[in-house]
Amino acid sequence: MTGVHGHASSHSPDSEGVVLYCPVRGALGASSLGVDGLTPTEEARRVDFLNFLIDERSYPPEHIRVEVVTIRNLGESGRNQLRADVIVHDCPWSDIQSAPRQEQLEHVILVAEIKRDSTQKQKGILYQLDPALRVLPRLSAFGVYWDDHSQLLFTKSVEDKKGFDEVVVASDSIANLPHYGTAYQHKPITVDTLTRPSNLLATLTGLANIMRAHGVNDGQERYKETVKLLLARYVDEKLARVSVDGQVQMQVLDGADPTFSGRISKLYTDASVRYNRVETLFSPTTGPGVDEDTLRELVRAIQGFDFFFYFQRYHAASLYDLRSSCVQEGLEPVLHSRVTHRHDGPYGRAWAYREDCGPRNGHSRLPDLRHELLHAAGRRRCPRTGLRH
Repeated sequence: MTGVHGHASSHSPDSEGVVLYCPVRGALGASSLGVDGLTPTEEARRVDFLNFLIDERSYPPEHIRVEVVTIRNLGESGRNQLRADVIVHDCPWSDIQSAPRQEQLEHVILVAEIKRDSTQKQKGILYQLDPALRVLPRLSAFGVYWDDHSQLLFTKSVEDKKGFDEVVVASDSIANLPHYGTAYQHKPITVDTLTRPSNLLATLTGLANIMRAHGVNDGQERYKETVKLLLARYVDEKLARVSVDGQVQMQVLDGADPTFSGRISKLYTDASVRYNRVETLFSPTTGPGVDEDTLRELVRAIQGFDFFFYFQRYHAASLYDLRSSCVQEGLEPVLHSRVTHRHDGPYGRAWAYREDCGPRNGHSRLPDLRHELLHAAGRRRCPRTGLRH
């Protein structure tokens, strides 16, 4: 979608952002938005992923096949089929187009399953992506799952299980998908491999859902913890960009990761110092307000994402300009002003975290989290809200 990954626009230039433009197939006769006029279509998600592959990981477009690609016929007379949304080969598709299917599959280096939203995630991985990855001849082949909230990398290996070799599929951050032609390494995430969220609002909603699943039922508490997490993440990315190894600290490392709690607590403390103007945000404790299991799941949800981009325009104080991003992405807002702009909110303003908001009277109730983060940085004061910009 426009302006999400920093690559070429996924819309054709003469369609005013209505008709999609695919970097592999060209202009499409499909809209980027669903019938509600707000939600991106599955085709838009597919184009978003293709732009990521080509622009950020240097995969050649001529090596890519798109839409429904049959990997294997199943069942009686092959009436059931195992299919994939996107397949990438190690050579141009035109070179092997006339070859037998099994020979074609020997050239597959990546298979991807794309969903419109995260409601189909479990089904998409368990019944479509995982089986497709397992039947591919190459042990080095990658699997990718991509929706509005989750972008995951899958790899496979052979392990000895009680004297028998067994194919094991493991998940990793999409940030560790290597550039075309380079070998995969399971390694700590570095700042240069981060990708921008496909749908930032869905990512924020996903954080709320994680907290709700772990018993954080108060909406304002979820909002507060979301802001703290993102401010700490910004500090993390900023430090990583000037560090020697470029490694981000806000990630769950392989294995037990015994230093996780200490690393994250330090980032929260650093954020509380940087944003000390918002006195009650990091009060009564400067650390996370959720337990470690919840925090690990929250971090896993965002550890491969680049949030620095959304802070740049407002001198590291604004997460993003929601008013423009909502219009560009055609998405329903997740955050909005609840009552007034008086100093009676959870940390100096009356803002609430609401997952049930939507258009009202034909107009989207656009959020303004930007003002909270600007206030935190202590920039110039807005005459309308009283907050500093």
